[in-house]
Amino acid sequence: MFIRGMIASLLMLAPFAAQAQVPDTVTFAPPSPRTDTYPAHMAKFGGGVTGIPDIVYASYSGYRPLTLDLYLPPEGSRPNPLVIYAHGGSFHAADSRFILGIDDFPAALASLAARGYAVASVNYRLSGEAHFPAQIQDVKAAIAFLRANAAKYHIDPARAVAWGVSSGGQLAALVAESCGKAEFAPLPSNSRPILPDVARVQAAHVSDCVQGAVIWYGDMDLNREAPDPALEPFLGCSPCGKAELAATSPINFVTTATPPMLLVNGIADPAIPVAEAAAMARRLTEAGVPVQTLLIPDVGHGFIGKTPEITRAANARALARTAEFIDALFSKAAK
Repeated sequence: MFIRGMIASLLMLAPFAAQAQVPDTVTFAPPSPRTDTYPAHMAKFGGGVTGIPDIVYASYSGYRPLTLDLYLPPEGSRPNPLVIYAHGGSFHAADSRFILGIDDFPAALASLAARGYAVASVNYRLSGEAHFPAQIQDVKAAIAFLRANAAKYHIDPARAVAWGVSSGGQLAALVAESCGKAEFAPLPSNSRPILPDVARVQAAHVSDCVQGAVIWYGDMDLNREAPDPALEPFLGCSPCGKAELAATSPINFVTTATPPMLLVNGIADPAIPVAEAAAMARRLTEAGVPVQTLLIPDVGHGFIGKTPEITRAANARALARTAEFIDALFSKAAK
């Protein structure tokens, strides 16, 4: 019994003895880069486009690694302007390879890349993972990552445009409007170990600004009488007041420094009224910002029509107008 008691006493004292050996000050080394030795995987698309999926652009402690898919045109057309795409899904669903109304969205992204653009489709943190402004910070982090690695991916860092649909359209507008705003600045990656391409962003101190934006049926004014219930988990408020809604409404961020925008909407969209796009266009015009609009009849959200043929035609029209807008924004005369 005596021996058992002594053993028990020693076991109880062991943690305290170990604790006493810890130095008064502890210096933690910064995250160190690691090498990703997993074999590279790529996809080939028409027009000589190469797709590189699942590129890690940011890594935050407590979250999954954030990734993007990159579509690169043939080598003869470099360096290439950047098109950064933010998906929809009411901030709680979908991903970089899905869009309403287009069955093979990666092929559609590749068709835009074939025109001479580096097209990046971004996965950002959803509302179940983080509240606003995490989503806009993530899109900006992707822009900064690609600029920091412009030489590797043959990107022209001086020319970038944000494109988004639905909730992603709201993000794309805010990205375009928030150049230099500290509250929306991307966060530094801090998860250990960090890939070298991600670590390069902190060292490069690159810009997250863009030179234009394309908005497909995006919510430009959240301060409506019947706001989307998906906004509460996105904003982290319940109920959300006018101040919270106004703080995430692109219509309230328009300034004379806002870059050119293209607004594309379905006239029969019950989720995002056409009047909202018209109000945004007026606000941009009043600020002296070049703005174009395309209103497509007989289709709703996602440019969904009564028949598959109407849906396909509407999305094809929107894609063509988007390409024309970006072509004009980054004309060959600027190359």
